[in-house]
Amino acid sequence: MGINTVKYLLSALLLVSSLTAFSYEHPRRHMLPRSISSKRAAAAKRAKSYIGDKRQLVVLSSFSDLDFESEDPLMLWNQILNQPNYHEGNYQGSVHDYFYNQSYGKFDLQFDLYAFKVNKEHAVYHSTATDDENASMLFEALADSLKNTVTDWAPYDWDDDGYIDQVLVIYAGMGQNDGGDKNTIWAHQAALSIYEHDPVVVNSSDKNYKIDNYGFIPEIGNTSATFGTFCHEFGHCMTLPDFYFNNLQIVGNWDIMDHGNYNYNGYCPPNYSAHERMILGWLDVKELTEPASITNMPALGDEPVAYMIRNDAYPNEYYILENRQQQGWDRYLPGSGLVIFHIDYDEHLWKYEYPNTYTDNHYSIFPANGMNYTVMGSGWAYPYGEKDSLTNKSNPAATLRHAAQDGTKLMSKPITNIRVDNGLVSFDFMGGNNSQTAIQSQTSNLKPQIKEVYDLSGRQIPQGAMGTGIYIIKYANGQTRKVVRR
Repeated sequence: MGINTVKYLLSALLLVSSLTAFSYEHPRRHMLPRSISSKRAAAAKRAKSYIGDKRQLVVLSSFSDLDFESEDPLMLWNQILNQPNYHEGNYQGSVHDYFYNQSYGKFDLQFDLYAFKVNKEHAVYHSTATDDENASMLFEALADSLKNTVTDWAPYDWDDDGYIDQVLVIYAGMGQNDGGDKNTIWAHQAALSIYEHDPVVVNSSDKNYKIDNYGFIPEIGNTSATFGTFCHEFGHCMTLPDFYFNNLQIVGNWDIMDHGNYNYNGYCPPNYSAHERMILGWLDVKELTEPASITNMPALGDEPVAYMIRNDAYPNEYYILENRQQQGWDRYLPGSGLVIFHIDYDEHLWKYEYPNTYTDNHYSIFPANGMNYTVMGSGWAYPYGEKDSLTNKSNPAATLRHAAQDGTKLMSKPITNIRVDNGLVSFDFMGGNNSQTAIQSQTSNLKPQIKEVYDLSGRQIPQGAMGTGIYIIKYANGQTRKVVRR
């Protein structure tokens, strides 16, 4: 399946017999049951699931008292989800474009859409302050309707484990997380088994499949589009955790799994971080172990290049260095430059809990400006003014959560002389290496780095969304060329 494949499944609006059930906020994630999570969270298996051509079920759900605002919601959402280079209104691309770009072309999603109208009012399925169980009743009803409509379930079991990997529900109206009243559903990801409900069993070609995991995304927001929330919730379906805690932002608008899903009013979520891409099998992070001078490091959104510096005494603690530039999906980041993540990876927390809490952060960014508050996030990337280093003595200092081999909680592997030139990052690691063996980022001398891509109407588009046609490409070295893609 190529990126130009645009397909959606039109279904008649069916009246579903549903079960009787009683300013920006973060979407919610409900931890998957251990029996499901442990089966699906093995790194190799998980990464394999998000490589290649995949088909994803999406259900549009309206209610007896609430319809979609669009006269043709199937047509509209097919464009938002599937259409390459979708730039209507404020959209910066389609959801397909977004994940195709995040995976560097490795993950090619096709969304298959169905629409159902339930015969109960939307308030029946409302979320409470802390609970979304009512929505699970809606999902059961929708899954039963899919059971009678979908004829081939095999494409939706991505890892051949007998489970449909997830079903995504777009429901009419607002979500409680962004302007909806107490009678609406909070955007969230969950599973039927969390609420001790049996998965819905479906069958095709004499094989049974179980439907359990799902995500709910509202049609509209009060102050934002739901594009970013869709991508955020899909991140949960791919096992990524939230990096906020309740209403406390830790990495803020720098990360889609914190508050970044609301960048540009929800229309332009930022790129996934290098660590997230590494988990999903889209990026191999290169570990630095000896003195080196890194030059011409491209933006993470352009090429799969990032570096790791590890605590040798505790291998699951490390820094990840990535070049983030305000272009493409990162256009609305708070700032740009070398971003240094501090990660203390704990598989249990990533799978079952929250990596960050009020008092304990396992996933954070070293703020170059020395200010941890996300409202000051524009100064988090290096260099910041005269601050061009992260060392044991810098502010902030290169601290650790676990003792290093020398017994201190300092990395003792200095990152110095950080600089940005035409969107490319350079720095010295452990003093640098000026000999001919100095490391250079992949492909940095093979071709000029693409900085921005525009169509002939002057609209900037994501690089991975270029199909056939004529484009204006601006390179990091200052060159501009007209390119014909066939």
